[in-house]
Amino acid sequence: MNRCLAAVVVYHPDWDAFCENLKSYPQGVEGILVVANSPLSPDQTSYLEQSGMVCLQNQENLGVAQALNQAAQYAIQHGFDWLLTMDQDSAFGQVKAGALEQAMHLAPPKTAAIGVESLRTPEAVPRFVSVAFLLQSGTLFHLEIWSKLGPFLEPLFIDAVDHEFCLRARKQGYRILQYPSIPLLHQLGQTYILPAWLFVFHRHAKTGISYHSPQRERFIFRNNAWLIRQYLWIFPGWALRRSGYLALRILYALFLLPQKKNRLKNIRQGLSDSWGFRPYPF
Repeated sequence: MNRCLAAVVVYHPDWDAFCENLKSYPQGVEGILVVANSPLSPDQTSYLEQSGMVCLQNQENLGVAQALNQAAQYAIQHGFDWLLTMDQDSAFGQVKAGALEQAMHLAPPKTAAIGVESLRTPEAVPRFVSVAFLLQSGTLFHLEIWSKLGPFLEPLFIDAVDHEFCLRARKQGYRILQYPSIPLLHQLGQTYILPAWLFVFHRHAKTGISYHSPQRERFIFRNNAWLIRQYLWIFPGWALRRSGYLALRILYALFLLPQKKNRLKNIRQGLSDSWGFRPYPF
C-alpha cells in the first residue's frame, strides 16, 4: 500500500494563485494538508475545509523545517506511507494518469526520497535517476525511512533543509532519486532577467537569476556554509558545487541585485553565524 499525503507550507500566500496550484496536484494524492505559518482568514480556512483539505494553523512563523515535521507526524499518525511536500507557489504540469502511484510503487529498496522534474522537459519513458539532492517542493519522502533518519533539521528554519536531509540520508546508505517523467512548475523567489546568451552553456533553459530579500541571504549563507563544512570530506563534489553557488550569489549581490549594501551585510552576517551554528543534537 502506498498512501500519499500532500503537504504544502504557506506564508502570506497569493490566495488565488495558491488555490489554482492546489488543483494541479496529481492523481495518487489521497489527502492535502495545509500548514499555515501565517494567519489565514476564516473564509480561507473554510474554503480549505469545504474542499476536503486539512488546515493546521500555527500561531507564528515556525519555519519550513518545523512545518514539514508537523506534516510528517500528521501523515504517520493517519496511516500514510509517503509525504509529498510542496511550496505554495509550485504547481504540477500535465501528469500522466497513474504516474505518481507508479513512482511510489516502483521505488527501489532504501529509497528515502523521490523528486520530480522542475528544470527540463519531462521524459516520456519512466525511470529513476540517482541524484545528490532534491528540492523540497515536489518531493516524495518515504515516511518509514524519515522516521529512521529523524526529522527535518528545525534550527535551519528555511534554507537548505532539503539538502541537509538528502545528505544525511545518503550518508546512512539510503537512495535519493529523481523521477523525470513528472513535471513541476516552480518559482524560486523573484527573477532578475538577463540576456539569453549568458546561459548558452547552461544545462537547462534559463532567462535570468532567482533572488530573494536581503534578509533571506543570511539564512542561505549561514545554513549552506555550515552544511558545506559538515559534508566536505564525505561528499566533496556536492560541497564544491555548493561553494560555487555561494560564490555566484556574492557576485550577483555585488554587481546585479538590488539593495546591495543590505544584501552584502546579511551575507557577511550569515557566514559569520555559520561558525557558531550548532543545530545538532536536535
